[in-house]
Amino acid sequence: ARERMTEIVKADCDNWFEYQKKAPHTAPRPLFIYIDEYPQLRAMAGKDATEQALGELLRVHRSAGVFVTLGIQKPKASELPTELRDMLDVRLALRVPDSTASQVAIDATGAEGLAGEGAFLFRVGGSKLVQGRGVFMAKY
Repeated sequence: ARERMTEIVKADCDNWFEYQKKAPHTAPRPLFIYIDEYPQLRAMAGKDATEQALGELLRVHRSAGVFVTLGIQKPKASELPTELRDMLDVRLALRVPDSTASQVAIDATGAEGLAGEGAFLFRVGGSKLVQGRGVFMAKY
């Protein structure tokens, strides 16, 4: 992400979105990073090293055109520190086991009581919660 930011600054832009508008043919493509089972990665790679690397990435990710998604099956405050959680602007929670897990996932209770398969609560930044339903479609 730092190399991308150096390129963006050299082009006299403040962020990737501005650079994309100014030079759509030379700006780097967006980079999407999906980390599934974040607690397992953290356990395998080491808590401090993982949190340091993720924190560094999250601090500059949007400005550099890097988009990070973390997958956590059972959200616990001890597994995703508040300082990292606060850097994740978009939050989506499917049904979770209790109100504490809901609070960790979306900063509000409610995900523990979601009914039916695919039901979710979604929040962008500090906006209000939006309830929705996801659909799984398979070709048979």
